[in-house]
Amino acid sequence: MGLWAYLGLGHKTLIERVSMPYIISAMKALTILFLLAACLPDLRAQEAGLLGMQQAQYKAMDLLRTGARERGGFGAMAPADAPAQRERAKLRYSPACIMAGVARMMHITLRQDAAMPSLFIESDIPFSFYQDAVEPQWGFRPEQFVSVYVTGMNAIFLSDEAEWRRRMGRFIDDSLAHEFVHYFQTKYLHIGDFNDFMEMEAILIQTQFREKFLSPGPEAPSPCKE
Repeated sequence: MGLWAYLGLGHKTLIERVSMPYIISAMKALTILFLLAACLPDLRAQEAGLLGMQQAQYKAMDLLRTGARERGGFGAMAPADAPAQRERAKLRYSPACIMAGVARMMHITLRQDAAMPSLFIESDIPFSFYQDAVEPQWGFRPEQFVSVYVTGMNAIFLSDEAEWRRRMGRFIDDSLAHEFVHYFQTKYLHIGDFNDFMEMEAILIQTQFREKFLSPGPEAPSPCKE
């Protein structure tokens, strides 16, 4: 059935004055408005959820510090549920060497009064230990291990999975360099709230560190040297 027949003869005046393209455009516009109105509550809910997660992440830093102290320190936990054996990535340089190299790349002078962050390697700790440490900062218990700097604990948790790094041309050293950037941002530059710039800077320095000190192979210069 055609549109004109559906409208009926009683609408002849309307049909004569309004062309078919305008009617179709109006119908499309109304459809789009209806879809937007239906989706808007979900979008607002998602936005509120992400904002709430970010706020909870940083409000919980002091709770993380307090909780660790009350439990006598995370290091006292026994590795009862340690990850299964698998190929582990090995650091080419020492953590102190990587830290020094990142500091120079960020034009930061190391201070003796600033404690170096603790380093926990994935295969050396139980996964529950990692979850307990990260949950207050992220606002949820992660189901998968990813490298992270936990600000309130002043500790770096570092994944040592070797297979995907080999496939992607990555190194555990540049992952540690990435987390050292977040350490310096927090402890030296005193950037309070995590933002996109902080992550972009960490990725940039991680990439530069990898290309200069790791990708060239054995002939690459050492990040420890000036």
